[in-house]
Amino acid sequence: MLLLVPAGEVFAQVWHAERDNTARNVRSESASPVSLSYHPVADWKAAVAAWNFEKGDYHRPDRPAGKSELDLSVQEVGTLGNVRTQGLLQYRNTREFERNWNSLTGNDPDNPYTLGDTVADDATTERFDLEGALSWNIGSRWIAAGKIGLTTARLTDTRDPRPSNDFSRIPFTLGLEYRQGEGWSAGLYGGAELFFSQFAYSLEDGQTAYRYYKMKGMGDYFAFSSSESASAPREYSGAAWRVGINMALTRSRLENFMELGFETGSENARDGGAAYEWKAGDYRYTRLTFLERLDIKGTLRQSVVLQASLKLMDGFWYDQKQRTDTEHGNLSYYEIMSRYKNNAGSRLTVEACYRVSRAQSWGMSAGATLLAEGHTHYTDGDPRKQAWNLLECKADAWKTFPVGAHTLDLWAGVGYRLPLGEAVYATGNAASAKDDISEAYVAPVFAYETSARLHAFLRADWVFAPVGQLCPGVFVKGHILKAGTAWYGASAGAFLRF
Repeated sequence: MLLLVPAGEVFAQVWHAERDNTARNVRSESASPVSLSYHPVADWKAAVAAWNFEKGDYHRPDRPAGKSELDLSVQEVGTLGNVRTQGLLQYRNTREFERNWNSLTGNDPDNPYTLGDTVADDATTERFDLEGALSWNIGSRWIAAGKIGLTTARLTDTRDPRPSNDFSRIPFTLGLEYRQGEGWSAGLYGGAELFFSQFAYSLEDGQTAYRYYKMKGMGDYFAFSSSESASAPREYSGAAWRVGINMALTRSRLENFMELGFETGSENARDGGAAYEWKAGDYRYTRLTFLERLDIKGTLRQSVVLQASLKLMDGFWYDQKQRTDTEHGNLSYYEIMSRYKNNAGSRLTVEACYRVSRAQSWGMSAGATLLAEGHTHYTDGDPRKQAWNLLECKADAWKTFPVGAHTLDLWAGVGYRLPLGEAVYATGNAASAKDDISEAYVAPVFAYETSARLHAFLRADWVFAPVGQLCPGVFVKGHILKAGTAWYGASAGAFLRF
């Protein structure tokens, strides 16, 4: 059902539906799709076209020096009787500038077993995201919900050694909640995710030899030349499982929601394509999550949110020896001599936040995040260790201004991250000074992750008065990350509700 409402209300409900939902839905941070039934926005459809640009010197060495991106999306929330639906279709075409060291896309960002080269060049990624969710109120006591998605992407490069990477992810989650009147409810959820990635290099100039880096963690690598294997084919296969329980209590003007979650996943790398199998690292992780939110309803909607996450990461490497099968055409294969843990890490994140807002008028929030992270890479010599603690404080505010039949919305935020204590940086023993990439790769990554930095953004949205059942608008946004050097970003776009 399409609704004709004032422009200001359209803005609050559609173009910042996530902000509105966060303010008015005590379950908005929940991992369960049941939260869709409590979404305050009932029916809307929208299309968004945006252009994003980012560039600067403040970035990791294995990340691009900038990007230019076209972002198109169509989204919908609908209600039919006791059923609520939500859908999203998004296309992104991203051109990244001066990308090197890591030629992959789509992997877990903590996976240490990456593949790359040192030729900095522009790369293009086309990505499609499809997502659908449904929640069903079964009578007055039960809610059943499900959510499924599909992400596919392809990264290509136009300069030798020309990496090409295709990946896909398929996540799904099921949720169930039991309600005892308006006083309390209890629920659970469970889900899984499948991941597959295929990678290969291609060369137009076969006379030039390029060096490939098969990363083993913290600057340790297995290197080989394109003259040995021009394409360096690799596949990743992975899966993840997640479960959780939650409970909500309502007393007069107070709402309280609590959730505990558990997730475990893996990504295994395999080189060789159809020719042979060379195991390039098994990555495992486990994540525990906790969410506690207390809402105070009234003219002002206030929320106190506490979130915590503990991620434990392990990586396993294989010692392999090349063999030749003389009885079957002298085929080469790799025999596994041993499998052992060569990476271990942990990340603890604790966040506290206070939010207050007045419906479709103004809002503000302030919070702090504490991060404690440590990694160890085991080598034949001394283990390489890194550890650091960070505290980030941030605040933001938004205000809606009616301008005749139109609406202007301004949203600004600022944050500052600072190190706590002394960071630990020990690279261990390198094979030789010639082969050591600590100065070129490991040290800049560590410096980026542990640096103090300032983050600020400003966004302005202009929503035109409705024309029949259509409500158009435009927006611009700018942001900056600064830590000695800076990273700048700008976005602009148009949207249409129908």
